[in-house]
Amino acid sequence: MINLFLEQYGIEEKNKDLYIKNVASVKVVALNVPSQVRKGSEVELACLYDLGNASLYSLKWFYRANDTDLDEQEFFRYTPTIHPVKQFFPLDGINVNINKSEGGRVVIVETNGKTTGKYKCEISIEGTFQTVAAEKLMTVLEEYVFKQPRFQNLFINVNDV
Repeated sequence: MINLFLEQYGIEEKNKDLYIKNVASVKVVALNVPSQVRKGSEVELACLYDLGNASLYSLKWFYRANDTDLDEQEFFRYTPTIHPVKQFFPLDGINVNINKSEGGRVVIVETNGKTTGKYKCEISIEGTFQTVAAEKLMTVLEEYVFKQPRFQNLFINVNDV
């Protein structure tokens, strides 16, 4: 199969190992998805990657509510060679600030309970369209109102201190 691919794209036999090595080096280096965020906050998700000698075709962000939910949904796409470069696909609970989002970085604003879930970054390269991905869970915590304690009729005996 790989030989047919190499032949189809005119890659000489002597360059085969070098070509395959470069393709195989595409990887997600780090995925920055906070494990917990406060409801109503702004959060930045970041996907750092190493393309080796390849060129980026697309970087996509997907969401799924939980482990039992098999249907992941794309909500942001970055394609540097296709217009529009940035695309946002509306999902309930995921509000993307398109102006602050670029490349492997996506900014979600006004987080809420529906923002909780698994976030996946998927990277595809030009030519072979090899794809690698990584995902992490993010939980949105309800913001609690903390009240100051009130003390009434508090008496302290000097001998107790």
